[in-house]
Amino acid sequence: MFETRLAGVALLALAVACSSSNGAGPAADSGVVADAAPPGNDWSCIGHVTLSPPAKTTLMWKLWPSDMIGNDMFADLPVQVCGANDAKCAAPVAMGTTDATTGYATLSVPAGQNGFDGFWQSQPTGAHATLNFSNIPIRNDVQIDQRQEWDANAIRNALGPAGVQWDTTKAIVLYRVQDCNSGYLHQDTVPTVPQSTAALGTGVSVTIAPSASGIVTGYFQGGMLATTSKQTDASGQGGFVDVPEGSVTLTAKVVATGQTIGTAHVYARAGSVTDTVLAPSP
Repeated sequence: MFETRLAGVALLALAVACSSSNGAGPAADSGVVADAAPPGNDWSCIGHVTLSPPAKTTLMWKLWPSDMIGNDMFADLPVQVCGANDAKCAAPVAMGTTDATTGYATLSVPAGQNGFDGFWQSQPTGAHATLNFSNIPIRNDVQIDQRQEWDANAIRNALGPAGVQWDTTKAIVLYRVQDCNSGYLHQDTVPTVPQSTAALGTGVSVTIAPSASGIVTGYFQGGMLATTSKQTDASGQGGFVDVPEGSVTLTAKVVATGQTIGTAHVYARAGSVTDTVLAPSP
């Protein structure tokens, strides 16, 4: 389903389900204080996460938009990096195009005082625009940030089994929950995060605010959206369909304990797909 090629949230084909792992993740860096990991997901850092400052003043971000079903690259595709307060990306922080050989676009972004907390976007021909966020800022070079592009067929395949039809005058907001092993929390020691399912957050509920009549809430079960499910499965994924355009806040909680994992502040754009990671917040 999702694949972690970088520090974070790569939304991959929803037709393929991920397995989970209870193994220990990377050792905590100087910015993360964690107790001994309990069985299952490691939520031990909740309530006392602190993030180290950016490693450099300018960070290199290697962006990889790819086809959701075939995982194919897009050559010569324009990509834009946008500031956290520039929801329409009217003044991109950085722009570029993907390489014809690798499908990557390598862009430099300002780290700022606390890391880069904006987003990046792309839109291949025939697909919907995708806005890619994280609730933890980028604080080191990220080798590969892979995100999936959604066309109408991919969306129908993901939503159809639940009987959900997207009103494209509104937005889709998707997320992937990660635990204390999240690469976003360990950028000092693991600036390039290996592919891993160890951090995927199982048994998590996520709410959206502001709420609005008509928003469809679901969790991905076996690769398809299930509106009757109450929490994430081993993939750690879920989403909201028909979200009115505007800024929204996602809040993730551990169902078994009621602990708040973290929040993500993202933008829902009409006719577009927003995706974000939800890792434990400072």
